Order: sequence, then C-alpha cells, then structure tokens
Amino acid sequence: MTDFATPFAAALVTADTGKKFVQKPEKPDQAEFEKKLKAAQEDHDRVRQKLSEVKAKLDLAQAPGKNPLQNELKKRLFELRDKQSAKKNDRGKIEEEIKATDASLKAKIKELNAKKGKIPYKTPEELDNVIKNLEKSVERGDMKLVDERKAQFEISILQKQRKNFRTLDAEQKAIDEGKQKLEDLKAKKKDTDVQKLSDEYEETKEQLEAIQAEQDEA
Repeated sequence: MTDFATPFAAALVTADTGKKFVQKPEKPDQAEFEKKLKAAQEDHDRVRQKLSEVKAKLDLAQAPGKNPLQNELKKRLFELRDKQSAKKNDRGKIEEEIKATDASLKAKIKELNAKKGKIPYKTPEELDNVIKNLEKSVERGDMKLVDERKAQFEISILQKQRKNFRTLDAEQKAIDEGKQKLEDLKAKKKDTDVQKLSDEYEETKEQLEAIQAEQDEA
C-alpha cells in the first residue's frame, strides 16, 4: 500500500526522533502569476480602447451643432471671415490713398519742373556766382552809366530768382515726403497677416470638412 505524506503522518513518523516537522505549503510560481496578470491587464486595456473608439464614433455621429469641436471650428471660421473682410476693406482704403498720393505727387513734380525750366540756372550756387560777378563789375566803377544801370537791374532780377530757389527747395522737400508716404502705403498694403488669415481659414475649413465626412460615414 502506498503511503501518503500527510502533515499528520509526517508528525507521527518523526515522533520517535523528538523533532517536530511541519510541511511547508507549496510556493507559487511567480513568473506564471506575472504572465497571467500581464495578460489580464492587456485584455483590460483592449476593452478600454475599444470603448474609447466607440465613444468617439458616437460623438462624431451626434447631430450637427452638438459636437463641441465642430462648433468651435465653425465659430473660428466665422471669426476668420470677419477678419478677412476687415482686412479687405482696409486694403481698399489703402489702395485709394495710394492712387490719390501718387496723382498728387505727379502733379507736384510736373509743376516743380515747369518752374525750374523758367530759371536759366540749375543751382542757387550758380546763380550766386553770376550775381557776385555783376556786383564786382559795378563796384570797379569802370562801366558806362547805361551799362551800370543795366547790370544793377539784372542783379535785382537775379536776386528775385534767388528767392524762388528757396520756394523750389520747399516744394522739393514736399515731394520727397510724398514719395516716402507712397512707399509706406505700399508696404502697408503688403500685410503679412492677410496670408496668415487665409492659411488658417483653409486649415480650419479642412478640419471641419473632415469631421463632417466622419459624421456622414457613422
């Protein structure tokens, strides 16, 4: 007959030795336990992922207007349209100002050139030299009375023309300022925000269309 090593039997066998023997419980397999735990965790994660996917599809399948992201994108789209419209109006005003400034500038340049054409001297310095030479001739006192009076009259005319140069300088300064204003307006017209708004509008529109497509498929 086969003997069974029960705790009671083991105690009897060792009774004559005077030593107490207690059989230890079998040690569990740690590796096997961790393997099963990992498998259970993976199953749990798969279920959670599946639930998340189902929830996402249900959210997308909501009636238009009830999807928070969709509403946010629509709101942003309207905001971008308003900004683009405002930029377009500003751009139109700038273009009108450019045309007006350019026309005024051309008229001033034409008028200035006409005035310069009436003066036989190109620069104030050239005119001053002519006046000085005439004054020296008069001061020498060797001119005939008729020639002296003629020289004095010419000096008077030239001095008036000298004043005209100061007026021409002021007009030239106004023209230079007009040219700078025109350049500033042209630079302002090239607003980089216009392109940025356009790019963002297209990107937002694509996102909105993608959501709508998923809703149609759901």
